[in-house]
Amino acid sequence: MARSKALWQDKIQFDDKNVAQILHYALEHYKELKKTKTTWNGRQIRNAFQTAIAIAEYEAHRTAERYKLPEIPKACLEKSHFEKVARASSHFDRYLKMTWGGTERDLARETLERRDSFADSDDGDRARQMKEDVMATVLIEVS
Repeated sequence: MARSKALWQDKIQFDDKNVAQILHYALEHYKELKKTKTTWNGRQIRNAFQTAIAIAEYEAHRTAERYKLPEIPKACLEKSHFEKVARASSHFDRYLKMTWGGTERDLARETLERRDSFADSDDGDRARQMKEDVMATVLIEVS
């Protein structure tokens, strides 16, 4: 989150309360996805962040129009923006599952394009532990 703050501080307002709520939501969302073995990869996380920022910027533009402000205020990134992105992602995943007859994971397994069973191996356990350690470090950094 610190890296994102540095990159976007000119356009986005980060307040500590919102950052804490976003990180708490991210951890809870990760735990929910983990139960179904559908956690987001790095590309999906990056896309989710960019989409949440776009939603926040859109809201700032709408506020400026609605109140006829001389300048567009800095967008304020909130937990609700990530919730919208997560809902849209979930709906899209269900759509793909219905149209393709399975998840990306199922199709990759059938065509031997990817070894998702790696997560069930000892190497997968180490990778999973590293991911959880990173999440814990992020939460400690914010606290």
